[in-house]
Amino acid sequence: MKQFLMCFAAVLVACVSSNPGADLKATQKTFAATVRSLTVLKNAGKLNKEEIKDTTELINKVNNGLKDWETAYAAGLIKPELSQTVKKFLTALISLESKAKE
Repeated sequence: MKQFLMCFAAVLVACVSSNPGADLKATQKTFAATVRSLTVLKNAGKLNKEEIKDTTELINKVNNGLKDWETAYAAGLIKPELSQTVKKFLTALISLESKAKE
Protein backbone atom coordinates (compact mmCIF):
# COMPACT_ATOMS: atom_id res chain seq x y z
CA MET A 1 0.00 0.00 0.00
CA LYS A 2 2.84 2.38 0.86
CA GLN A 3 4.41 1.86 -2.57
CA PHE A 4 1.07 2.52 -4.23
CA LEU A 5 0.64 5.78 -2.33
CA MET A 6 4.13 6.95 -3.17
CA CYS A 7 3.64 6.09 -6.85
CA PHE A 8 0.29 7.85 -6.83
CA ALA A 9 1.88 10.92 -5.25
CA ALA A 10 4.62 10.94 -7.89
CA VAL A 11 2.05 10.69 -10.68
CA LEU A 12 -0.03 13.42 -9.06
CA VAL A 13 2.92 15.81 -9.01
CA ALA A 14 3.99 14.94 -12.54
CA CYS A 15 0.48 15.08 -13.97
CA VAL A 16 -0.08 17.72 -16.61
CA SER A 17 -3.71 17.40 -17.48
CA SER A 18 -5.19 18.48 -20.77
CA ASN A 19 -8.30 19.25 -18.76
CA PRO A 20 -7.45 21.72 -15.97
CA GLY A 21 -10.92 21.40 -14.43
CA ALA A 22 -10.59 17.63 -14.13
CA ASP A 23 -7.09 18.05 -12.70
CA LEU A 24 -8.42 20.45 -10.06
CA LYS A 25 -11.32 18.14 -9.19
CA ALA A 26 -9.05 15.09 -8.88
CA THR A 27 -6.66 17.01 -6.64
CA GLN A 28 -9.55 18.19 -4.44
CA LYS A 29 -10.84 14.62 -4.09
CA THR A 30 -7.37 13.29 -3.27
CA PHE A 31 -6.93 16.01 -0.67
CA ALA A 32 -10.30 15.24 0.95
CA ALA A 33 -9.54 11.51 1.12
CA THR A 34 -6.09 12.18 2.59
CA VAL A 35 -7.50 14.49 5.26
CA ARG A 36 -10.15 11.91 6.19
CA SER A 37 -7.47 9.24 6.53
CA LEU A 38 -5.23 11.49 8.61
CA THR A 39 -8.15 12.32 10.89
CA VAL A 40 -8.70 8.62 11.53
CA LEU A 41 -5.00 8.14 12.20
CA LYS A 42 -4.91 11.12 14.58
CA ASN A 43 -7.95 9.85 16.48
CA ALA A 44 -6.29 6.43 16.75
CA GLY A 45 -3.21 8.04 18.32
CA LYS A 46 -0.96 7.25 15.34
CA LEU A 47 0.38 10.82 15.06
CA ASN A 48 2.67 12.47 17.61
CA LYS A 49 2.51 16.19 18.43
CA GLU A 50 5.15 17.15 15.86
CA GLU A 51 3.38 15.14 13.13
CA ILE A 52 0.08 16.78 14.05
CA LYS A 53 1.72 20.21 13.78
CA ASP A 54 3.29 19.35 10.40
CA THR A 55 0.03 17.83 9.16
CA THR A 56 -1.97 20.90 10.19
CA GLU A 57 0.45 23.23 8.40
CA LEU A 58 0.34 21.15 5.22
CA ILE A 59 -3.46 20.88 5.32
CA ASN A 60 -3.69 24.67 5.55
CA LYS A 61 -1.22 25.15 2.68
CA VAL A 62 -3.05 22.70 0.43
CA ASN A 63 -6.46 24.10 1.36
CA ASN A 64 -5.38 27.70 0.68
CA GLY A 65 -3.70 26.66 -2.55
CA LEU A 66 -6.80 24.83 -3.71
CA LYS A 67 -8.91 27.93 -3.02
CA ASP A 68 -6.52 30.06 -5.08
CA TRP A 69 -6.43 27.45 -7.85
CA GLU A 70 -10.24 27.23 -7.93
CA THR A 71 -10.55 31.02 -8.02
CA ALA A 72 -8.04 31.25 -10.88
CA TYR A 73 -9.78 28.45 -12.79
CA ALA A 74 -13.18 30.10 -12.33
CA ALA A 75 -11.70 33.29 -13.77
CA GLY A 76 -10.46 31.36 -16.81
CA LEU A 77 -6.81 31.47 -15.77
CA ILE A 78 -4.55 28.47 -16.16
CA LYS A 79 -1.70 28.65 -13.65
CA PRO A 80 0.51 25.55 -13.83
CA GLU A 81 2.81 26.91 -11.12
CA LEU A 82 -0.13 27.12 -8.72
CA SER A 83 -1.27 23.56 -9.39
CA GLN A 84 2.29 22.27 -9.05
CA THR A 85 2.72 24.03 -5.69
CA VAL A 86 -0.54 22.55 -4.40
CA LYS A 87 0.49 19.09 -5.61
CA LYS A 88 3.91 19.43 -3.96
CA PHE A 89 2.28 20.13 -0.58
CA LEU A 90 -0.30 17.39 -1.14
CA THR A 91 2.47 14.90 -1.91
CA ALA A 92 4.16 15.84 1.39
CA LEU A 93 0.82 15.32 3.16
CA ILE A 94 0.38 11.91 1.54
CA SER A 95 3.90 11.02 2.64
CA LEU A 96 3.03 11.89 6.26
CA GLU A 97 -0.09 9.76 5.98
CA SER A 98 1.91 6.86 4.61
CA LYS A 99 4.46 7.05 7.45
CA ALA A 100 1.69 7.16 10.05
CA LYS A 101 0.18 3.97 8.63
CA GLU A 102 3.42 2.01 9.09
